[in-house]
Amino acid sequence: MRDSSRIQSFFIELAAVILFFSFAAAIDLRLFAAGSSLSRDSQDLNGAVLAAQSIADAIAAGERPEEADVTLYFDGDWAPAAAEAAFSARILTQTEQTGAGELTRHTIALSRADGELLYTLETARYWPAGE
Repeated sequence: MRDSSRIQSFFIELAAVILFFSFAAAIDLRLFAAGSSLSRDSQDLNGAVLAAQSIADAIAAGERPEEADVTLYFDGDWAPAAAEAAFSARILTQTEQTGAGELTRHTIALSRADGELLYTLETARYWPAGE
């Protein structure tokens, strides 16, 4: 009888330990999954900021835009792509005529392929009359 009681308490204790470690493992898995998701989101945001800055620099250094609405595409590594890819940049241009020239405002919106907006950058450039 005495041995039976000891064996029973051992199995109860073993079941409690297994249950505790199961809960701890489940919590750890959720933390690792959340960390991985945050890391991916951070990489995407960083790529979007760099791409938006690069586009804004190209606009500042370039000629007047011909079109008011342009869409550029990027692959998963933020390299330019020819067709729809993992990311897109939509550049909206608004032109305002002034007495001494023209003011162009650009809104650069970068998003994922599923449409989730990652980053928006607004910039402007003034073109004096005669340029």
